[in-house]
Amino acid sequence: QYFTRQMNLEAVDRLMLENQLRYALERQEFHLVYQPLVEVVTGAVIGVEVLLRWLNPSLGLVAPDVFVPLAEETGLIVPIGDWVLFQACHTFVAWQAALPGLRHLAVNVSARQFRGGQVLASVERALTASGLAPESLELEITERLLLGHAADTRELLNRLDARGVRLSID
Repeated sequence: QYFTRQMNLEAVDRLMLENQLRYALERQEFHLVYQPLVEVVTGAVIGVEVLLRWLNPSLGLVAPDVFVPLAEETGLIVPIGDWVLFQACHTFVAWQAALPGLRHLAVNVSARQFRGGQVLASVERALTASGLAPESLELEITERLLLGHAADTRELLNRLDARGVRLSID
């Protein structure tokens, strides 16, 4: 492949984005938005799915399809995912106190968070610190996770299930 000016620009942009992403957590640039989960029959809101957003002071709102793959590739998705889970569980517990009909909190987890069993410790910390009942938490995983490292993944999924955490494929 030959070097082009465009290739250089893309490499510089990616490096800049990665550097910004490395500091986004400590600068508190991430925020969570919640998409309601509605029971079809009654129309009642029975839960929420948490969605991560990144508002960078110089870049503006960075689309998840831009920063999430980069976070995955660099491993930054692990601390970011921990933060999402912790914050979402705390927020949801407060909402459940005010709105007893809320039953489900859905959180996307990355395949990278499953490596080395990190997701188990993260879930346990979030549940313990927030007081959220395990059966209220639903972890959304990708089918890609199920294809790689099947034995290790199966064991982690079984342990999460035994803990009472709900699992779904996103």
